[in-house]
Amino acid sequence: MTMLRNILGRVLKGFPPSSRFMAAAGLAIVSTIALMAVLAPLISPYDPVARVAPPYQPPSLEHPFGVNHVGYDVLSRIIWGSRVVLYIVVLSAVLSMGIGVPLGVVSGYYGGLLDRALSTVMDSIYAFPSLVLAIAVAAVLGPSPLNVAISLAVVYVPTYFRMVRSEALRLKNMLFIEAMRLLGYPGHHIMMSILRNSAQTILVIFTLSTADAVLTEAALGYLGLSITWPQPDWGLDLRSGQGEIINGYWWISMFPGFFIVLLSLGFALIGEALSDYFSVKTRE
Repeated sequence: MTMLRNILGRVLKGFPPSSRFMAAAGLAIVSTIALMAVLAPLISPYDPVARVAPPYQPPSLEHPFGVNHVGYDVLSRIIWGSRVVLYIVVLSAVLSMGIGVPLGVVSGYYGGLLDRALSTVMDSIYAFPSLVLAIAVAAVLGPSPLNVAISLAVVYVPTYFRMVRSEALRLKNMLFIEAMRLLGYPGHHIMMSILRNSAQTILVIFTLSTADAVLTEAALGYLGLSITWPQPDWGLDLRSGQGEIINGYWWISMFPGFFIVLLSLGFALIGEALSDYFSVKTRE
């Protein structure tokens, strides 16, 4: 514990005082939920798809988050649902980054017809409302965690492309890039140098797009486009309890909704803190 505290202290020390709390809070939220997902088989009190009590039991010592309308323990479904959510949003971020970043570097560096063609395609995708596009792709692919991750990746590829292309356009005319050209460096070496100098931007986009992906994934789950019932998913569980709130069974929807907002907030806080951190470093 002392070692972990020391490591965290060293990490946070580099952040400006104004964003240190955001970084600490974001890291605490995301790491706690990630740990919950990893340890789900050990810490989950019940099977998330087993009827363990009569339906509609309110929160109690035996069931801290209550029991839903079927008889499933809500806490167990929250714990196991964290695995699904993190798998989908992290995989979607990796996929969109793996596609958007290389295309953005190539487009910005080479320019010309290739740049115009890629920019037109990406702008066309970007013009669609993100949720509408995710719904359309998920509806075509069908409900499964992998398909939802692909749907979200399609939505966020243009974000990575546009930001990295902008960085490539800015950097390719700088003196160190001109020097590399004069020294005869091949194009892929120069693009790797541009990519390294864009790492800060990519990292910020990664965290902020992941925060948005949490909400989009929840929306897809709410619409029944994520995974199939009765598998645990926060968006799906939010939907399952929506009609019970007026009957006084608030816990069925409240806890999934709370964790959706909490995880999205955690990634957003990390992204904002990183943005402040890199801004200070750039000014220095």
